[in-house]
Amino acid sequence: MVRLARRKWQAGRKWQAIGVGLAALALGSAPLLGPAGPFRPASPAGPVPSSGLVLQLGSARLPGPARLPDSARSPGPGGTHRAAPSRPALPGEAGRGSAAACGAFPGAGQLPGADGVRPAAWTGGGLVVPACGPAPGDGPREAAVYPYPGALWTAGYQCVEFSERYLYDRYGVAMDVATNGDQVAAHYATDFPGLFRVIRNGAAGQPPAPGDVLSLSTAPGFDSVSGGHTAVVQAADVDAAGNGTVTVVEENGSAAGVTRLAVTGWTVRYPGFRYLEWLAPTGQPVIRQANP
Repeated sequence: MVRLARRKWQAGRKWQAIGVGLAALALGSAPLLGPAGPFRPASPAGPVPSSGLVLQLGSARLPGPARLPDSARSPGPGGTHRAAPSRPALPGEAGRGSAAACGAFPGAGQLPGADGVRPAAWTGGGLVVPACGPAPGDGPREAAVYPYPGALWTAGYQCVEFSERYLYDRYGVAMDVATNGDQVAAHYATDFPGLFRVIRNGAAGQPPAPGDVLSLSTAPGFDSVSGGHTAVVQAADVDAAGNGTVTVVEENGSAAGVTRLAVTGWTVRYPGFRYLEWLAPTGQPVIRQANP
């Protein structure tokens, strides 16, 4: 499971140039000169973790090179730190994120799926969002993965990568705040109140519906140290008494990328997580039942 804190960095060339100038002044030396004037280092070609020493200039933050602490990383060395600033989707960009979604590094691919969803992907209304793997780990499996153009990155195929790619592909929305699995519902509902609302687990008459995005946590405030988990609902079969099943598509969860969850008395059960809530579109009716 992805249960990790995710970090971001946000420093453009302008602030990097200021940082270099300040460093030069501090050392009592003149600015570095290139062939056409002051040297301005290019943005790094790859992601840089933001943990460690940070020089703060107003609202700009220049990341230091320190490695993320083990407590902020997934089982094994895979983490959920993120980098590269996010921005709202531009016209025509929604959907691009999945074009090569499962090819971020050698050996990556679409997960096999299970429970009638094979291979693993969220599908609906002509949209297909594949769930990718393998789960984050050593070497290439920790490579930076961007869920959509301009997104913050995750170390490997994390659960948040899938949920954010789905939300971008379906709604064209982007998140500019580092977000853990158990924060997805709250963050998107806060940033896009006209599109989404949050439903708490156990609300009578309001089971998760296909397309809803689950946030799961071990903490009641959905701010667990582990970072929790997130998944997208593919199918729901809940009767009028609130009993049945919900099938979710996920990354860095089950090996298949698909899990069927029990629903009892309107309460969804996911092993290992006591607290659940989900992101639902505001346009749907308050009481929703799938296959009553």
